[in-house]
Amino acid sequence: MLKIKPQQEATLAQQAAERFAARMRAHLARYFPRQTGLAGADAVDALIALGLERGAAHGMTTVATAQSYIDHMAMHGAFFDEDPLLARIRAPLDDADVGGPLARMDATHANSAAFLPAVNGPEGEHLFRALARLRAWTKAPDAFAIDGAAGVAALYERIHPERVAFFGRETTAQAALAAGAAGAAWGAASTPARVLYALLALVSGSGFPRDPLALGAAGEAGRALAAAPPGEARDAALFAVAAGILDRALEGARANGGA
Repeated sequence: MLKIKPQQEATLAQQAAERFAARMRAHLARYFPRQTGLAGADAVDALIALGLERGAAHGMTTVATAQSYIDHMAMHGAFFDEDPLLARIRAPLDDADVGGPLARMDATHANSAAFLPAVNGPEGEHLFRALARLRAWTKAPDAFAIDGAAGVAALYERIHPERVAFFGRETTAQAALAAGAAGAAWGAASTPARVLYALLALVSGSGFPRDPLALGAAGEAGRALAAAPPGEARDAALFAVAAGILDRALEGARANGGA
């Protein structure tokens, strides 16, 4: 009978992890070229490591289920499993009635397949226009009077009406309320910064300040955000991150024929 020593087990496990990571890098580059290209290799590796950890919490521990889980992180944000706006999409993740882990990931994927073309557009044109509108707002954030979560939700509907139509105004307003509270707890001090935090949470996912792809896409500004103390410095860093993410995303979309 073959006996494997603990050291050998650890080596084999490490080799398997490295093979999975290499496969996942190639897979993400193929199916999510925009997100991975903007974020860079280090951010992609961080996403894979985070995805293995967070996916395992939902029982996604096989190659197929872990890969699918990380795909959904790239689609919806690294913390889509706790995003209040995405409750409909992620509902099957922990629903035992759906079946085992693979069935639950397949059901989540089916929800995403209905979401993406309706919200982003068949060629991403709805998303492109939403990013352009959000970038315009960041250049003049005081141009609109925002009154609490309802005001944020109304502004977001102007920015990305297709997304609001998909989820509904009530769900969007609830997500905006949660995002506003999260922004205050995170350390956004001014009203424009709290509104921007909420908008980015609605656009990029509620966990965007911890999302490797989002911060990677912002480049140096993303690294500065993590180190900025709460208050004016963090507010300024947040606007710099938004500018970095949005400008690079829009530039990439234009280069690829975006509307």
